[in-house]
Amino acid sequence: MPVIIDFGMTITIDISKDLESRLKLKARTDGKDLAGFVKEMVEREAKEPTWNELVAPYHEQTRKLGFTESELDEIIDTELAAVRRDVRFSQNDRSGI
Repeated sequence: MPVIIDFGMTITIDISKDLESRLKLKARTDGKDLAGFVKEMVEREAKEPTWNELVAPYHEQTRKLGFTESELDEIIDTELAAVRRDVRFSQNDRSGI
């Protein structure tokens, strides 16, 4: 029976010399070679949920509650404006304005 070893996918990308230098420095700092460092970085990123995966439960709940897309947009816009207003107020308060 033949032995099959799957090494996975190999990807080649073009990066700037500056980015290469920064990645090599970070890899050395972590005690890793460049390939291992980049592989771990890609694996970490791939494990992170997408935006759609993060908000899927909220979308499902709001659909069950009967909200329309435009109603949700209005709620989000209103809340976002309130947060931004609070942040500006907080920054002005700290600066003595």
